[in-house]
Amino acid sequence: MPNFRTHALSGLFLYPLVIPVYTLIGFILNYPPASKRIIAFGYVLFVLGADAPDIDHKNAYMHRIARVIVWVSTTVYFYFLYTEKFPVWFPGSPILENEMILFTTCILSGMLASLLFSFLMPRHRGPLHSIFAPFVFGLIVGVLTYFLEVQDLTERLSMAHSIYLGVSAFLGYLLHLVLDYTVSAIKNRHLR
Repeated sequence: MPNFRTHALSGLFLYPLVIPVYTLIGFILNYPPASKRIIAFGYVLFVLGADAPDIDHKNAYMHRIARVIVWVSTTVYFYFLYTEKFPVWFPGSPILENEMILFTTCILSGMLASLLFSFLMPRHRGPLHSIFAPFVFGLIVGVLTYFLEVQDLTERLSMAHSIYLGVSAFLGYLLHLVLDYTVSAIKNRHLR
């Protein structure tokens, strides 16, 4: 199977192919061309998507990076939860008075969340390597983009951005699966 380098390099170099795909979709739906900001953000999503399926492999870079992100974001979440909500819920709690103990508790909460994330991850080449996974990934990115932007932009422009970023994420993820399938088929052919 291709390694991280192959997936990452393919994502880094093949992104320009997304632009004509969106141009065709935009032409059919009569949407405006993508802005420079959306094209740049689409690149990030495409490259991340090109290695995203390997998040289910415990030794993959994507899995290790995701664990750190889960750990840090959970730590920060619990820090704000403990400092903003706990004083209201539990006034005078001694854990809230010592910053060192409080933040250590938050770090341990983040560590537990990171371990839980790794434990709950499906087996490698399981559902995250199925044909439905790129659709789900692209749909999540598109829907999040729409709801995050709809307040600031017109509905039509928000939809155009959502489609562009959703398609970028979808195609990056699909690229990973195509590379895995192609290399696997070539290896199986040589083994015969």
